[in-house]
Amino acid sequence: MKNIIKLFIIGFLAYSCGKSTDNFSKYDWILHYETYDEEYNQTAHQRVAFRNDSTISFSELLSKEIAFPIIKADSTISFKRQVTISNLDNSNKRDTIVIDTMVYDFKNIMNFPILAIKPIRDNYLIILTCSDKNAVIQETNNFLNIFSFKVGGYNIGDTISLDLLTNIEDCDDYDCEGIIEANLKQDENIKLQVIDKKYIYSIEQSDIEEEAIDNIVKVVNQKLGIHPDTIKKRPPFYSEGFRWQTDEIEIELSKSDMTQYYLDRAEEQKKTYSGESMRYYYLQLADGSIGHNDEYKLEYNNSILQAVLKYKQDKKIVSSIIE
Repeated sequence: MKNIIKLFIIGFLAYSCGKSTDNFSKYDWILHYETYDEEYNQTAHQRVAFRNDSTISFSELLSKEIAFPIIKADSTISFKRQVTISNLDNSNKRDTIVIDTMVYDFKNIMNFPILAIKPIRDNYLIILTCSDKNAVIQETNNFLNIFSFKVGGYNIGDTISLDLLTNIEDCDDYDCEGIIEANLKQDENIKLQVIDKKYIYSIEQSDIEEEAIDNIVKVVNQKLGIHPDTIKKRPPFYSEGFRWQTDEIEIELSKSDMTQYYLDRAEEQKKTYSGESMRYYYLQLADGSIGHNDEYKLEYNNSILQAVLKYKQDKKIVSSIIE
């Protein structure tokens, strides 16, 4: 009898040790997504995408969750998802199975655990968050390189006091909920987007002289390990410069010939019966822009850091005027 008990204990321990205890099995991972109504109003949603080494799908037809096991390799996961599809008129609903294989990475960013996944042959990056924001995860190094740049002495994710800012106003971009825009008091050429009224979300520096361009290009090239795409000067905005883009980073260094832009708009007014006043207006703008066409602007965004800042935010409505 004692031998049978010993064998049972050994077998149980072997099974327990063999079970996966990685991040997929220990935690739930949350997918964040948006839906739009007929008037293009955006609504944010979230749901569990991975739990207990399985993908979690939801069948609208059956009104229940359906789990499929994940097949894990060293740096990829393969999994099934059940998706409810329909015709364009929302008729003939039926469930279908979709099979995906994706590269994955677990990272701790700003003390916040995330799961990054993307298709093997695509650069579309998806960021999932952990159900336990204080989870201690095992980080991986499968594909994601976390780069960070300082512009004007600041980095995305830095904390900043509103007392250091001027020209504060609400951001009016469609996906900028909870974000304000402002300039630094000490250097109004630095424009920041700030989320939760305390974290830097995006950075832009204007009025950069031509002499500084070569060094900026060399620094970004060296840090990212890639060369930029060239922005060629053409109508209607006559912008030129450089753009770098990776899975997470987007940096644009460009200048615009606004003088030519306003002259083109003035020329267009000749074709209208009541365009003389507008033509005069554009000519004034063209005259005022002379001397500013060689000024470069640097825009820096980091989709990974920005996703973390969005998912960490307090989810309260923010106003630049009242709180």
